[in-house]
Amino acid sequence: MEQLFNFPTEELQQENTTYITLAMELHATTLTNDKDRIQFENLVNQARKELKDSDLEEKDQLLEQLDIVDRDRDELVQFLGSLVVYVTVDDIYFYHLAIPVNDRVQISELPYVLPLASNYQYTRDYHLLVLNQESIRLFEGHGNHIEELPIDEIEDAPVDLETALGTEKDGGSLNFGSYSRGAGSRGAGQGGTSQFFHGHGETSAEKDIDRENYFRIVDKFVYDHYSNEEQLPLIVYTVEENQAVFRDISTNEYLADTGINGSAANMNKNEIQERAVETIDEIVAYQRNQLLDRLNETTPENRIENIPDDLTAASLEGRIETLYLEKDFEIPGTITAEGRYDREDDRNDFVQQVVQNVLRTDGAVYILDENETPEGISIAAILRY
Repeated sequence: MEQLFNFPTEELQQENTTYITLAMELHATTLTNDKDRIQFENLVNQARKELKDSDLEEKDQLLEQLDIVDRDRDELVQFLGSLVVYVTVDDIYFYHLAIPVNDRVQISELPYVLPLASNYQYTRDYHLLVLNQESIRLFEGHGNHIEELPIDEIEDAPVDLETALGTEKDGGSLNFGSYSRGAGSRGAGQGGTSQFFHGHGETSAEKDIDRENYFRIVDKFVYDHYSNEEQLPLIVYTVEENQAVFRDISTNEYLADTGINGSAANMNKNEIQERAVETIDEIVAYQRNQLLDRLNETTPENRIENIPDDLTAASLEGRIETLYLEKDFEIPGTITAEGRYDREDDRNDFVQQVVQNVLRTDGAVYILDENETPEGISIAAILRY
């Protein structure tokens, strides 16, 4: 099994592949863990029954894959948010999401990706770096919930200034050092080595140098062990002066433009979480307003609204740049192998097919609540041409 952190992804865009999708909400508390395990087992059993009743040639291999999923259910349900699992003959992928989802079992050549589109359209999953001049804490956030990451379990983790700099701290004997920048450096056209010097001047100057050297080490550590692996936005929580210094030296391409200004040195997890949630809500509201403004400002000749035949042609031709979809909205029918909209086909996967067509041609998909969409519009597309 492999956990995925990004969307869209080629793993879920394979053609001529049968996908089993399992989706459910999770609670991750002592009282609800058993219920989540039982509910997940029920979904797996439902998928088994549908497979056994099907005429799929690969159903025996898929049933074996479901046995693996069932064995690993404890790992899968240990989360607060939601779970979506994708099973194919060759692979098993799963996501932990920050949004609620409805229980679902689907067996189709289309993976059910609408929960992923909804989760990844705004900044809901992130890393939160609580930073001061003497130490750091690192959290992973999903929606309204954060969990502290055990960075002290990683060898040479720069949990504090003393650990990171050792004898180099406060005018130590080492005068020269270097910091290597990788190919993913923010604001750098190519990799290279930045040099820094440690002087023997006044205490305040030495502390400034210590801070910069410490922040460089922290930046590299977070990128190497977390950002580069999971590719989540990095939100920095620190006082305004440290924000400026960290942003000036950071080479992390995932560093978010928005940070949290203030000191969290004496705050507990719940207090930090409260500030983080406030910031995420502000970011999401801004992103949502930007999306809706763009839809409203697009001229009629450059968009399609609620017309399945036009949406079919535009999605197959790669002309859809952005697709807006009301949550839980469905259109009966499907897109045929000949590229036509067939209202009478009982697969009723038209919306899913349009979404996959848009994603395969590097378009974007956004899921909106009913009260967010313009009146009378349940599905709309902004066209590239």
